[in-house]
Amino acid sequence: VTKYRSFPAEGWSAASIAALPGLSIGVLLALTSAQTVPFSATQVGALAATIRRVAHDYNTTILMVEHHMQLVMNVSDHIVVLASGKTLADGPPAVVQANPTVVEAYLGSV
Repeated sequence: VTKYRSFPAEGWSAASIAALPGLSIGVLLALTSAQTVPFSATQVGALAATIRRVAHDYNTTILMVEHHMQLVMNVSDHIVVLASGKTLADGPPAVVQANPTVVEAYLGSV
C-alpha cells in the first residue's frame, strides 16, 4: 500500500486517501467528499487513476462516499445514489446518470 500513499499532484497529502489494512484480501478503501473539494481537475484525474490502480493491483472493492460526479463516474462500475436516506438509483454509471429521479433530485427541474 505504501506506493499509493504519495501522490503525483502538488498539494496532496497522505490524508487525501485512506487505505485500510488488508487491501490484498479485498478490504474496502473509503473516500469522503470533503477530500476532493480543493482539488483541481488535474488532481481529480490523478486521484481517479490512483483509485483505479489500487482496485486493479489489489483486486479489491472501493467504497466511495463522494459528491464529485466526474470522479464518481470515472472510477465506478456500480453506483448507489441516496437522497434524504432513500435510494434513488442503483446500477452502472450510465444508467444512474440518465435516471430522471437522480437528475431531478440533484439538478432540479429545467
